[in-house]
Amino acid sequence: PRATVPALRAAAVEALRRATGGDALCAELLLLSALSKVTARDGPDGGAKAVGHLALNLQVPTTPGGALNATIASAVEGALRYLCPVVRGLRVDGTSLNAAAWAPARDVQVTNQIAAAPLQLPPHAILVADETPMAPAQLSERGVANLAALADVAVKQMVPYDFGFYKLDFAVDVALVLVSRGKSLLPGADLLPLPVGEGPSDVAAAVRSVAEALQLAPGGADAVRAYLTLAGELDTAIGEEVTRRAQDDFVAARQADPSVGVNTLHTWCTLVRLIAQSELATEPTEAHWTRMRAIEEERMRRVRTRMAEKRGAGVAV
Repeated sequence: PRATVPALRAAAVEALRRATGGDALCAELLLLSALSKVTARDGPDGGAKAVGHLALNLQVPTTPGGALNATIASAVEGALRYLCPVVRGLRVDGTSLNAAAWAPARDVQVTNQIAAAPLQLPPHAILVADETPMAPAQLSERGVANLAALADVAVKQMVPYDFGFYKLDFAVDVALVLVSRGKSLLPGADLLPLPVGEGPSDVAAAVRSVAEALQLAPGGADAVRAYLTLAGELDTAIGEEVTRRAQDDFVAARQADPSVGVNTLHTWCTLVRLIAQSELATEPTEAHWTRMRAIEEERMRRVRTRMAEKRGAGVAV
């Protein structure tokens, strides 16, 4: 019933909050990323940029002692696996990049068939790419190709299939969560620095806590999963009221800060549509827009703070 939607949404956010060590903003954005989907494709033949999906880059903090909190990627992946039907984790480091092809390729030596690969995913799958193990490394030709293929997923939502004598891009629709020490190696994702000290200390305990949160929802975990499926399939379009508000806010933002560009407007429109979608609304309202601006301001405040901290420590940003 529609009356249970707020409680089901709250249960999903709470489950993700527990997986991220109590970070409510991260949980909210993870939910929106999981619900996102490609709504349009820009550029020649739709191959330049995908519009509508929300790629999220979680910047992992170090502990006060300087150690990396390396559990966040595993905890987020585990929570999403508990909520969503298809979730794939991908370790991104020199060894894994050089080891095997991430994009499908034809085995011309033995089977003469396309071999399955990590980036070959069904629509509405979620890919959690963990860059935290990344260290300076020499990438082979295969490693460079794998990194380029992952970048194509992040920006274009395309995966190149190698047929041996030629390559052909196939469209995908995959929610992408990047977890990294600094800003991701990949373009196109919205950066969210995580507060220092946050993150689960025990992945298994965090996933158990996720399960407990979902059991408190009306109808339990299955009801939350059904809600996520329904919300993910919903088509939401921005109407005239919010379009006017977007134009006014964008002009005001540009006047205050000339560095604000069209990508900011794209992010705003994607977020407000997803917030409405998460409430099973087919059209965003002024209230959704106001909420989106609050979420985005908090995200950008974190980005500015982290950049200031790095400058203060003499680290290039």
